[in-house]
Amino acid sequence: MKNIYKILIFLPIVFLLFVIIPGCKKALDNKIVGTWSVVHVDDMSNKIIDEWIFTKNNEIYFNELPPYGGPITHLDTGQYVTNTSMNKKYVEIVQCHHYYNNNKYRVMKLNKKIMKLIIESKNGLQFIEFTKVAD
Repeated sequence: MKNIYKILIFLPIVFLLFVIIPGCKKALDNKIVGTWSVVHVDDMSNKIIDEWIFTKNNEIYFNELPPYGGPITHLDTGQYVTNTSMNKKYVEIVQCHHYYNNNKYRVMKLNKKIMKLIIESKNGLQFIEFTKVAD
């Protein structure tokens, strides 16, 4: 009888690990793909538009757009990987030419319109907020 109780407790845990968590990763992958514009919350007068473009092929492009038109400045290119744990989601950016872009960011919020990332740095916590520009 005790073995039945152990099995009944163990099965939901296995279900969570092998069914729900991988599904969360796929949802994260689908939501993050697109063009995201950085919101300069520390300097709202900043008119330069910084864009992070996440592709379906796990590539990321960093671009800068001048405020009043003109050519786009390509800043960097790299790869990204998404990870999920029980209650945390991460996007890790790697293989960028500029070392400061290579980081592991915790995803605090992600929906169709807004993305909020947080990273620990030697200066403390850094928050980066985005609005979605295009899918």
